[in-house]
Amino acid sequence: MSIDRGAIYARDGGLCGFCGEHVRWEDLDLDHVVPKALGGRAVPSNLRVAHGACNRSAAWLARVRVREWDPQPKYRFICVFPTDLGAKVKALAARERRTITAQVQLLVEQALSQETAVAA
Repeated sequence: MSIDRGAIYARDGGLCGFCGEHVRWEDLDLDHVVPKALGGRAVPSNLRVAHGACNRSAAWLARVRVREWDPQPKYRFICVFPTDLGAKVKALAARERRTITAQVQLLVEQALSQETAVAA
């Protein structure tokens, strides 16, 4: 099945689904809203306009649910960062000698613990 990139570009008004900025035709990439790895299909309703750089900077948190009986189930999340924030997280992870996934997990855990402390 052939995808009409022009129709998707027109439908989305030429705006990036990640950052909301205008995408020049020569920078056009199509993003799978539901990733192919999670069963998403290459159909117009599952595709959106994206800058190539924004699409490539989408990060996966590698928390994959491994077994139903696991007392601490692990899940897969998709985390999309604006390019500037992604670069900051990457630099922080490098400075702390962590993987990006481990750095994001730590930041989320810290934010949640602060939220819990404020609510108490």
